[in-house]
Amino acid sequence: MKRIKKLELTILLLIIVIYIMFFVFLYLRVDDWSVSGSLGDSFGILNTLFSGIALAGVIYTLNLQRKDSLLKIKPLLAIELIETKGVYKVVVTNIGYGTALNIDFSSTNDGEYSIDFIGKRIMSIKPAETKDLDIVPYFGETVMSEEWKAHLYPEYANDIIKVTILYNDIEFNVLKQSFDLGLGDLKVTMTEYIK
Repeated sequence: MKRIKKLELTILLLIIVIYIMFFVFLYLRVDDWSVSGSLGDSFGILNTLFSGIALAGVIYTLNLQRKDSLLKIKPLLAIELIETKGVYKVVVTNIGYGTALNIDFSSTNDGEYSIDFIGKRIMSIKPAETKDLDIVPYFGETVMSEEWKAHLYPEYANDIIKVTILYNDIEFNVLKQSFDLGLGDLKVTMTEYIK
């Protein structure tokens, strides 16, 4: 706050100094004031200059506000892997400021273990809203039982499933986020965010 006031004071003093320098310049250069009745008109040059600078400042400020408002409408999704009574779910929360639309989920894994999302699409998530998707675990091509406890087995303890989420903001710009789901500790790490 102090810095802004100091900047405003510096700009005001700079303008006053320019006006004084301009007046001194005209006083030293003009010999006959009666012949040169355009002294008042000569200050119009400075007024035009400062009006142009003020207009440029307004345009710059409007551009900053536009960029700020665009950031405020961007959604950002966070996911969490939870288990309740042997059923696994991915809980999706919009922690951004804008609504996420047409949210599609996909997963990939290099190993034999994978998951599939039931429903695969959420139509919209408003800011601070949470929705969940049930997931179906696969081992190879076989659906595992609801009592799936693959994260307890040592061979799967360090396995990671990559989840990609594609969605739109309210201007229908495509956004992409990628996550790593750790099976052993149910840990989720965001690895990519593309606007």
